[in-house]
Amino acid sequence: LVNTWTLPTYWEMAVVVPWFTLRGHEGAVNCCTFLQGTLRDCILAGCSDGTCMLWDLKQLRCLWVRKNVHDSKGVFGIVTFTNDQGCVKALTNGRDGRLVQWDFTGLIGPIHGSAQLGCYEDIQVPIEDGELELGGLTFCRLEAHPVFDQSSQQLCTLFASATKESSDCTVLFHSFLAEVTEEGVGARTPTPVCILSPSVYGLDGDYGMLMAVQVYHVFEPANDQDGNKDTVVYAVTLHENMRVTRWKLGLIPHGVTDMDIPQHLQRPVVDTQFTLSDVETPTALAMSSNKAKIFVGASCDKLVILKNKATIAHGTTITMEGAKGVHHLSVRANRKLVAAACWDGIVRVYSFKGKHLASLSDHHEGVMCVTHNTHEFHHIEVSEDPLAQLLGAVQALDVEEPSTASAEASQPQSETITGPVLLASGGKDGSLNLWSIYNS
Repeated sequence: LVNTWTLPTYWEMAVVVPWFTLRGHEGAVNCCTFLQGTLRDCILAGCSDGTCMLWDLKQLRCLWVRKNVHDSKGVFGIVTFTNDQGCVKALTNGRDGRLVQWDFTGLIGPIHGSAQLGCYEDIQVPIEDGELELGGLTFCRLEAHPVFDQSSQQLCTLFASATKESSDCTVLFHSFLAEVTEEGVGARTPTPVCILSPSVYGLDGDYGMLMAVQVYHVFEPANDQDGNKDTVVYAVTLHENMRVTRWKLGLIPHGVTDMDIPQHLQRPVVDTQFTLSDVETPTALAMSSNKAKIFVGASCDKLVILKNKATIAHGTTITMEGAKGVHHLSVRANRKLVAAACWDGIVRVYSFKGKHLASLSDHHEGVMCVTHNTHEFHHIEVSEDPLAQLLGAVQALDVEEPSTASAEASQPQSETITGPVLLASGGKDGSLNLWSIYNS
């Protein structure tokens, strides 16, 4: 008689606990984002009760709290961005249909190496320096994307958000050049440049609510003899009727001046579409660093990986046992790992080929959001985690396919993070967990 035994994998035997848990949020943590490259390493969280909280990751304490940011109707999205003067800005969107812009430079300092480094000797509270009314009630999170030229010079930041028409998406432009006056660095708020509307562009059927959106850019050869490249901007929208639509927002010619960029993004066209199958209502959207893959989460136990090439095609469908649904997705920058914030209170980590690598189960209720840091930490030391060795070995086996939205396009280089990487997850239970699963 020969007995065969199935041994648990390494991650199943390891006890994975958060590096640290930040508590104090009175509502569900709907969204969070890292603020790095300044005098402090921080994370900013938005809650279902309309509260925003800024945490210092070195001192592991709350630096700033602002209640009723969106009239107690909930903060549903937070993104951060900078300008050429090193100012650190944040944009929040909420259930009240407003976008609110914040300046955190006075509290956490400007970006390292910027001209404004000596201008913030006294600690100040973050200030609200802009607002935009979009209207509508939506589940679509605010998206931000910095646009660069071929020499890695930032041109602008583009934002995408839902509008009062639930199926439409507004794309907004924010200049990278700060408004400098005699009084100092002034505030510029994002300005709408175009609306991605299925009905206006003659797309058949009822698309339902806009659930998620992603913006990205690629480079294409310019019409000159100097080898220059133009910047082509795309957006991918995910709708309630299972449609994934890729829009070509426009082409930014090489050498175009800053404030002339919006006029090149005002005539979007539908590039290609894909209809999901075998899943329920889609809820979340993410893209790989090289834009070759699109990840779609849904209100079921499925995670769909699509191929983003000349057309959008199905790649792999992953079954996540017990997940029930996905609130949010995050791809680790320049790596082949995706994390899913699931309804059952577990963060699940997968390779791009669909291998289940880890289940992080510390939240007592559903996980509302998940995010990775995209820049190096300057002020904190992150402890090691035994799970990191397995994740590092598995991601080395996955090879990303070269991608493009057109045959001649090339992708901008993704930033490589040489320091520690943290994964943050916000829960319906009000906890904000920081995971150190990648650091060995």
